[in-house]
Amino acid sequence: MDENMPNMNGTEAMKKIREVHQERCSPIIALSASTSTDEINRFIDEGMDDFIAKPIDENLLYSVLSKHLG
Repeated sequence: MDENMPNMNGTEAMKKIREVHQERCSPIIALSASTSTDEINRFIDEGMDDFIAKPIDENLLYSVLSKHLG
């Protein structure tokens, strides 16, 4: 979930998705160029399942997806 999107940020979108789909929801991973520890912790505290920094490292992407999707 990209944090910087038009109309609604990624955190707001994630909250709406979780509200509508509740336990049927797949993992939601934050995507942002902001990589400070405070920002990463904020994403996790808000309910994101994990975090990936931009620009995307392909190996990290596969690692995080494998961790959450088996």
